[in-house]
Amino acid sequence: MILGVVSDTHNRVSNVEEIIDIFNSNQVDYVIHTGDITRADTLDRFSRLNSKLIAVLGNNDLEELGLREVSEIHDFILEIPPFVTDLGGEKIAIFHEPDGINEFIKNNSSVNYVFHGHTHRYRNEK
Repeated sequence: MILGVVSDTHNRVSNVEEIIDIFNSNQVDYVIHTGDITRADTLDRFSRLNSKLIAVLGNNDLEELGLREVSEIHDFILEIPPFVTDLGGEKIAIFHEPDGINEFIKNNSSVNYVFHGHTHRYRNEK
């Protein structure tokens, strides 16, 4: 299973288009968006993905009109964080903001991977 992970696209359409091309060319099975898509028309562009999109709402998405409707049209999963899902036998927790992750892990030891956005920084911890 190949996962693509993206966050905080903030309506940067040219970046979104490039990201989609990268994911498609690498034949990812799922794309996880950890929030701050920002606009419904930006979310709509993810319909070009050749994989399933699983996303959580970021702090800039909470009052944005149309995100839910677009996600329903394209059969995207769009949830309030934290959202826990099982992909390929791995339990994955998706957050937007990193606050609360440590406490969440203490109470959910069966989670294999945790992804978050918001900070605009790459991080890889075990």
